[in-house]
Amino acid sequence: MPRMEFPFEETGLTYVFTQKERKLMFTIISIMFIGIGIGYLMRNVQMLQKVEKSASLTILLLLFVLGVSIGSNRLIVDNLGRFGWQAAVLASLSITGSMLASLMVFHLFSRRREEMKGSLTVVAFFCAGCLMGVANDFQFDLHDLSMYVLYALMFQVGIGIGSNKQLKELVKSLR
Repeated sequence: MPRMEFPFEETGLTYVFTQKERKLMFTIISIMFIGIGIGYLMRNVQMLQKVEKSASLTILLLLFVLGVSIGSNRLIVDNLGRFGWQAAVLASLSITGSMLASLMVFHLFSRRREEMKGSLTVVAFFCAGCLMGVANDFQFDLHDLSMYVLYALMFQVGIGIGSNKQLKELVKSLR
């Protein structure tokens, strides 16, 4: 069976992709190209011009599912003490300090508060997912769910690329 190897010259390590990983990569890229084709064929449909909003919502859903996956992983939750509460507290305080400092900078120097709200929304969805995962015992495979959400995101990205009115000029400029 042929193997795909990617050497990491700095460390001397080589990563070998399994057949399952190659199939997964091919599936994700294929879904994106299907989205590009559909987006290109339907580029004059007004609804497709707003695909960025649905892609943003899909990213939030993906982060929520990731949070649920992490929160429901009993190995992680049960061993938080071993992983180091100091590291968790330090990371939490660093994130909180960074958010407060950036909020102050945005408040003093910028009128564009929507960007800050977007960042806080991303963190909130991930944290809500973590809390949901800790509070519930999910009996289904969250990996499959996250893959389906990732497929939807890649399809939306493809539609966004394909429906771009300047797609031909962008492709020509690559030559």
